[in-house]
Amino acid sequence: MGGEGFMMHANKSLKENRSLLAKRKDKQNLQGSYAKVKLAKFPKATSEQLEKIRKRMQAENRRNKIILIISFALISIVVTSFIFLYLN
Repeated sequence: MGGEGFMMHANKSLKENRSLLAKRKDKQNLQGSYAKVKLAKFPKATSEQLEKIRKRMQAENRRNKIILIISFALISIVVTSFIFLYLN
């Protein structure tokens, strides 16, 4: 009768999962507390630093947008030229 290998694999998988669960319960690896964790303190940014970061990010975004537009235009020109060459 078909399906014996499937049932054997299912039973084997269940048995392995049960053994893993027993190991996890014994060691209690998932329990813990964050009471002793020290949080890092970062300095506050001044308004001049924030403005400088803002301008740098705007320039970077502008540069990335220009690169994207140029690359899209070049790719579309190449694809269009191949289509015209193929049709002629």
